[in-house]
Amino acid sequence: MLKQLFWSILHTLTVKIPNLIICLCKKELLPYWLYMLPDGKMILGPLSPEIFCIIWEIYHKRSYELSSFMHLGMIVIDCGAHIGLYSLKMAKSSKKIVSIEPEERNFRFLTLNIRLNRLMERIYPLKVAVADREGSTALFITRHSGTHSIVWAYGARRAENVKTITLDALIRKLGLDNIDVLKLDIEGAELLALKGLEKEAKSVRNIVLEVHTKIVNIKDLMQELSSKGFTVINITKILGACDSALVYATRTKD
Repeated sequence: MLKQLFWSILHTLTVKIPNLIICLCKKELLPYWLYMLPDGKMILGPLSPEIFCIIWEIYHKRSYELSSFMHLGMIVIDCGAHIGLYSLKMAKSSKKIVSIEPEERNFRFLTLNIRLNRLMERIYPLKVAVADREGSTALFITRHSGTHSIVWAYGARRAENVKTITLDALIRKLGLDNIDVLKLDIEGAELLALKGLEKEAKSVRNIVLEVHTKIVNIKDLMQELSSKGFTVINITKILGACDSALVYATRTKD
């Protein structure tokens, strides 16, 4: 009897419950899920395998970090903040982080996670899309919470109107003199964002961005970075994503 009970409990914990979670995940029946991060922080987010992949990329592979970029007291701009994973990861070593996320649901999770981890004085969230002009544009909403885009409508279920801002305007409005790291993961709009960084380019020391090569020509991107005084020091392919790469650039010209 005890043996049967043991195997029944084990089967429930290892098979039935995970299968139930996967089923709920696919059907999107749960509004959110509580995740424990490797550094002890907790976040709320959609129940999705995508979130586990992002946690792996940011916390275990440390994909958006480069040792030469890192030091205490940094100023960071996180474009494409999603639900806040990168911003939360960088909070320990940063003085101030500007977290930019245009999509409504993601932004709600972002602000909630900032409060949940009591980082309101260090992380400043903005609901806006970074582009080459100020105004508004359509944000194409996909099934996956991390792939919404203002330039790529493939697989979009709907669109929502969002405000846009240039990096120049953002830096001026917030009075940021020295940005240690500018992170761009905005689903194909990286080149647009860089085109909106002109007069304030000298304020940025380092850039790390994810480039989607189906949308952006990497040579055009490198040329744009070079024209603004940056040198690409590393390009890393993202495992499992044949059309994506991480580009690291640092300022070499004033």
